[in-house]
Amino acid sequence: MNDVELKTLAIAWIHKRSRDLKTRPYSIPAQEVAEAVGGYAGSVGRVADEVVAELKSQGLLIRYVRSARPRPFELLRKAA
Repeated sequence: MNDVELKTLAIAWIHKRSRDLKTRPYSIPAQEVAEAVGGYAGSVGRVADEVVAELKSQGLLIRYVRSARPRPFELLRKAA
C-alpha cells in the first residue's frame, strides 16, 4: 500500500472512530490505526502530519504525539 492510499484510509478510519468516541481526550495508537487500515505503524507515522492536517481542516481537534511510546493520535475536545 502506498502512502496516498494509507493516508486516505487512515483519515477515513480516524474520522469515523472520532464520531463513535464520547470521551475526550482519547488516544489512538498508530498501531491500532495500522491494523484497522492494513498498514504498518511506521508507515502511519510517516504520513501522520498529513493525516492531522487533513483532519484539522475537517474540523477535528487532533494531534500526533511523537514523544510518547506508543506514538498515539490524540483526539482533543470537540470543535465548537
